[in-house]
Amino acid sequence: MSPDLYYDKNGEQIDFETFCKLFEDAEYGHVGLTVLRAADDPQHEIAVSTRWSGINTESMEIFETALKLDGKTSISARYRTLQDAQEGHNEAVGTAMMHARGALLAFDMDPTERALVWGAEG
Repeated sequence: MSPDLYYDKNGEQIDFETFCKLFEDAEYGHVGLTVLRAADDPQHEIAVSTRWSGINTESMEIFETALKLDGKTSISARYRTLQDAQEGHNEAVGTAMMHARGALLAFDMDPTERALVWGAEG
């Protein structure tokens, strides 16, 4: 593997062992997790999750935002910096709210609650 493959949240290069320790830490990887539920149908929800991945892509995008709608997950954006990831998360939540139908309840969730929303894939 490439020696410059892994980076911490500050964009500093790290070794594989450090990456593994940080990746297992839910608090460290967490940037944002917001769940939007339809007020009249709690089964209909949109989850927006932004996390540090720590793995260098060709363009140094070490953060990603994923959307989960009715059980289907897709990656919506990747980011180079923590600040861009935080802003991107907020933009994704805003976009999801604009495209949702009806009244919504929004919940910002703790990273320890990630498995409740994302299940085994989270």
